[in-house]
Order: sequence, then structure tokens, then C-alpha cells
Amino acid sequence: MSTFHAYLEARRPVDDRALDDRAFEAFADGLAARSTGTDEPLRIVEVGGGVGTMIARLVERNALSGPVRYRLIDRDADAVDRARERLPDWLEAAGCTVERTSTGLVARSSRPRSGATDAPFGLELEVTFEIGDAFAASIDRGADAVIGSAVFDLVDLDRALPWVASVLEPDGLLYAPLTYDGATGFAPVDPFDDRLEEFYHRHMDEVRDEPGGSRAGRRLVGALEGDDLSEVLAVGGSDWVLRPHDRPPSVESAERVVLGHVLETIDDALADCSADAIDPRDRRRWLDRREDELEAGELTGFARHVDVLARADSTGRDDRS
Repeated sequence: MSTFHAYLEARRPVDDRALDDRAFEAFADGLAARSTGTDEPLRIVEVGGGVGTMIARLVERNALSGPVRYRLIDRDADAVDRARERLPDWLEAAGCTVERTSTGLVARSSRPRSGATDAPFGLELEVTFEIGDAFAASIDRGADAVIGSAVFDLVDLDRALPWVASVLEPDGLLYAPLTYDGATGFAPVDPFDDRLEEFYHRHMDEVRDEPGGSRAGRRLVGALEGDDLSEVLAVGGSDWVLRPHDRPPSVESAERVVLGHVLETIDDALADCSADAIDPRDRRRWLDRREDELEAGELTGFARHVDVLARADSTGRDDRS
């Protein structure tokens, strides 16, 4: 397993704690409402699904019931392979029986969604794994929900949102949690922190190959609120506070991996800056200090994220293509 995929798995307990409960519960309630009173399966498409942690989370939290058809799409083939390997174990730990298929898996559980007395009893979840660029995928309109977790700060919203609108059913849901929104910091404070954050964000906005940007969370909210084809249902904060030395052992190692990855990501971004902009000696000193603090159990990291839940137009119109 690569260090990046180890990071994706380590994010699971970190994200579990960070997610905005109001937005998540509103999403779960919306899914339950769409599955009530019909024999048709609930259809969910997840873009940038990574190693499958969101699927596991939805099942663990009883957010799914009845027949569900779930398409996980990611352009990272190794991440999809890791999802094939790890997701069955996670779903079995959540009380499901799991059957592997040629395209993914089928998970079944007799447990009803918590508090949903009129929802279909139990769960039959069919997961299909796909490798590719989701926003270039050909998907007929018919999705009840699109999920993009920690994705919309890495994509061009002018390309992504019309695609979402084109695949959602009328009144379908877009759930976009953990969208980065313009703040990364550390304690103890270092004199180089502010300058580092400035260039880290500039790298996101102007240098890196991927689209998106450092203020994607607020831009996503603004784009959806300015679009008469969608309604924003919930917006909440899902900030990371990474403090591994202050966590129980089950979470400490995961937070240490995530915080180490954040340091590595920042250092890689600063390496693309010219020596005139960032003195390599300052960069090296800062990283050495932070790695020493992490090793000694003295470092706390902070990152701001936004969770967004929106609903598509009830008529299913899409005139933007």
C-alpha cells in the first residue's frame, strides 16, 4: 500500500469526527425520503471515491436502507483496487454479509435505518467500482444522489457542477463534505507560518496542475446559491484539529499519518516556489521543526473545511450544457 493510500485510510476516523452532523443527518434523511414508498433502488454516484471510506461510513451510521445501487468512480486505479480489498472487511465489521462480484460487491444487512420506521427494512447494497474521470463519464440522468468528499477543491466547478446537474434526478441530492476553504495552521506558532500559508494557497490557485483552489468551499456555496437550478439545504464546518498526542491509541496513529501527510504536501508545494520567493533554508528549518514536534508529541494542526448539501431543481431542467 502506498503512503498516499495509507493517508486516505487514516483520514477515516479524522473525517468521522470532523463531519458536520447537521449536514450529514439532512443528507441521510433525504436519502431515506427518496427510498420510501418505492421498490426502485436508490442510486448513488460517488466521484473521487478513493478507498471507499464514505460507503463504509454511510453503512456504519445506518444512512442507507432498502435496495441501493452505488457507483464509486475514481481516476486512481490503485485507490480503487484498495477499495476492493478493504471495503468488504469494513462492511462485514458493520454487520453486513458481503459477496464479491466481478464489478464490485453486494452487501446485505437486516438492520433497518435508525429511526426510520417507514423506510424499507434492511439493506441490499450493490457497489460497482469504476476507474476514470467521473466528470467525463457517461451517466444517464437517474442518480438520486451524487457524493464528492474532499473533491470539489480539486476540480473545475464550471465543469463539475453542470455534470452533477445532468446526472441527478429531479430533487436529487449533492453532498460535498470536507471541501477545503482557505486556512491551514499549526501550534506552536512559527514566524514562518503566515508566509508559508500564503505560498501554499498560491500554489493551489496558480501553480499546481489540478484545478480547484484554496477557497473552494465558499466558492462552491456561492456557485450553488447563485444557480436557480439548485437549492442549498445545509452548510456546515468540518474543520480538522489534528492533535495525535491527545487522542486515544485507536486514533493517535491515524492522526499522526494525516498530520505527516499535510506537512509533506505543504513542503512539496513550497518546493515549486522559486528561491527568491521562499528561501530554501527557511523551508528546511520549518519542516525540520514541525517533524521534530510531531515526533515529540508537541504539534497540533488545523485545516478549515466546509460541508455542503444541495438539492437539484424539481423539474430536472438542465439548460447549461
